[in-house]
Amino acid sequence: MSRPLRAIDLLELAPVRRVPWIEREDGRVVIDRPRPPVDGLRGLLQCMSWMLAPRRIRLHQQVARALEEIYANRLPEHAPELAEHFSHSSDSSDLEKAVSYGEMAAERAIDVYAYGEAVRLLEQALKVQEILDPQDKSRQCDLLLSLCEALFPIMETRRIIEIEAPAAFSLAESLGDNSRAVGACIVANKIKGIRACLCHDTYSAHQGVEHDDMNIICLGARVIGGELAFELATAFLEAKFSGEERHSRRLAKVLAIERQDQ
Repeated sequence: MSRPLRAIDLLELAPVRRVPWIEREDGRVVIDRPRPPVDGLRGLLQCMSWMLAPRRIRLHQQVARALEEIYANRLPEHAPELAEHFSHSSDSSDLEKAVSYGEMAAERAIDVYAYGEAVRLLEQALKVQEILDPQDKSRQCDLLLSLCEALFPIMETRRIIEIEAPAAFSLAESLGDNSRAVGACIVANKIKGIRACLCHDTYSAHQGVEHDDMNIICLGARVIGGELAFELATAFLEAKFSGEERHSRRLAKVLAIERQDQ
């Protein structure tokens, strides 16, 4: 005989060693016939994955809201679970919470040097944001910049340079947001050996190479037309580092800072 179970009871079940099969009946959660034992919250999520989508979504919502109620004074500690459960919802307010809790959890992960976990959380937040509001380029750009910050310590430099930083820069430029565009350049400059600069004129494009040995040029897609972009790229590619004493001395200082940070 099945016995009724409230959402709050699910949270009490989660820490125990065995979680039985869970189904919803008449709007309530019940423990029905036994299934192979599973452990803790992971087991709870596994049980939920066996359900049909409507039941699964409702249960994710129920568990997420119960978590918020029970841990109201300790939400940052449970941000990963909250982000996970809210991300399965179809309600826009729940998806907004999934993104916010994902960011919160990623910040805490970075604080304890769990950079891989931070990357996972931010990747999930980006996917949810794409569903929630694909036109919110500001939020997407901020998430990408945070993702770059998390990728840097685990030496995912190629991914930063080739995928995430250019995507963040493109979004910033489409918004006409110079502060975020500069932020993307700064992210690139944190990578050893990278000297990037945002250029809007041919003088800066070649002078940056000649005086500072700039090796990456950043161009704003929204504020620079195709013809000017070609001129800037040409000026950048044809320029060479001068090698003059004052310029070499300046470059040596930059390289010394890089070595100190290793």
